[in-house]
Amino acid sequence: MKVHIVLCMTDDQKFQGNGDDGIPIPPPPTGGPGVVNSEVPKTGISIETIAIISILVALIGSFLPWARVFFITINGTDGDGILTAIGSGIALFLIYSSKRAIAKQKNGQTQLGFAILCIGITAAIYIYDFVNLTSLSDESSNDFIEISVQPQIGIIVGSIGAVVGTIACSMIWNKRRNPKIAVVHYPKNK
Repeated sequence: MKVHIVLCMTDDQKFQGNGDDGIPIPPPPTGGPGVVNSEVPKTGISIETIAIISILVALIGSFLPWARVFFITINGTDGDGILTAIGSGIALFLIYSSKRAIAKQKNGQTQLGFAILCIGITAAIYIYDFVNLTSLSDESSNDFIEISVQPQIGIIVGSIGAVVGTIACSMIWNKRRNPKIAVVHYPKNK
């Protein structure tokens, strides 16, 4: 990531103090006032990486066990897991194509918007199925036989991944829609 810094300074301002702490203001670059490109070191993990990892988690959750009834395990692909796998896969593809569009000097907002839509629908499916499973476990008891329906790792992890992916993609979309450029202005002579 590059930050553009604009330096504007007159000759009278070159070594005047800024009035706060007595530290002199450095002179502008030798080429005169203008734009200076400086690399900003990356700190931590980027929001794009969080989005990709969380959507991958939602995709993997589609294939893991979703519920257990007695001793029978129900996998995600036995039901709505197919829809969540398709939605997560499409969202990953759209994020990738959005990054390629940026490389081609386009903004990639359309692809990212559809990625938000796909992963949002995937999150809604996960949450709907998770709520249904937990309500089934409460209603399934009978006087003679206790039927227990237990949510398993796939639906829990997939739900978390889809929700985090939706939030992360929305943050990326908002960041690309409102880019920030750092501009530094030196104080004027009073």
